[in-house]
Amino acid sequence: MGSHPEELFRLAANNIFNCWTALQLAVEHGMGGSQSVPKAMSMIDAVVELFRNKPNADWDEVADLLGDMMDDEFNTICEDDSTDEVGLLLWEFYRHCSTGDRDLVEAELAKLPKAGNWLSKCINQTPGGNPQDDEDEDEEDDHQNGGPCSSNGHHGGAMDTQEVNPDPGWTQVQRRRR
Repeated sequence: MGSHPEELFRLAANNIFNCWTALQLAVEHGMGGSQSVPKAMSMIDAVVELFRNKPNADWDEVADLLGDMMDDEFNTICEDDSTDEVGLLLWEFYRHCSTGDRDLVEAELAKLPKAGNWLSKCINQTPGGNPQDDEDEDEEDDHQNGGPCSSNGHHGGAMDTQEVNPDPGWTQVQRRRR
């Protein structure tokens, strides 16, 4: 034994979520807006809460929860069945963790692909030090103001300046004067 089963499961869930490519892409591409990282972390809390409230939950309930959260929080539908795979993994690890056998859990975690710890790295970044933060704030402003804004912060109207698009392959659409 060694660790409280819920702490052990939270550790395992964090490792599993760090291996989930669909979640990583949704966060990296800001599919959850400026709150993508907290939304991803809340998925861990939601799974822990599910098992706290319903210890006999089946793996497909976990998968359904993940699918709903990906859709609701990240506007992402996982057509690759990864919600089923991750749900099953989480369910299996919950079963291992509920025994309190840390050695078994660590042995099973070692079998997971090494994907780094991108989720924790995202959390530990300080605001202002990451250029992605500025982009996220702009996205948040867009959502709070009810839609996309021009470069001067006003809805509608014309853009006063031409902006250079730094991302080749994308075309910037500008509003026309009315």
